[in-house]
Amino acid sequence: MKFGEVLRMLMEKHDITHEQLAKVLRISETRLTNYTHCILEPDFDTLKRIAVFFDVRIDDLLDYKGAPYKSEHQMEDELLQVFSELPPKQQPFFLAQVKAIAKYCAAQGL
Repeated sequence: MKFGEVLRMLMEKHDITHEQLAKVLRISETRLTNYTHCILEPDFDTLKRIAVFFDVRIDDLLDYKGAPYKSEHQMEDELLQVFSELPPKQQPFFLAQVKAIAKYCAAQGL
């Protein structure tokens, strides 16, 4: 999916107009329209502002999956895979649970 398509989807999801988003990003509506119509792509600073505004990763804006992280341990890879597939709102809860389990195991000598 192209950047402009991802941006349009985010704008629709958050019910924000071109005028509103352009003002937040400090760019012209014309420039924003060019982004959403896949005519132009933003510079890196604008890309960062868009990611912060929508609370998404830049990789998500670019629809880039990248090379998967591979560790030396299969279980670590599985843990990272489970974490990365969780919705962002569930990730802090998952992390807190893993930390609690690790602390418990250390106290028990496991």
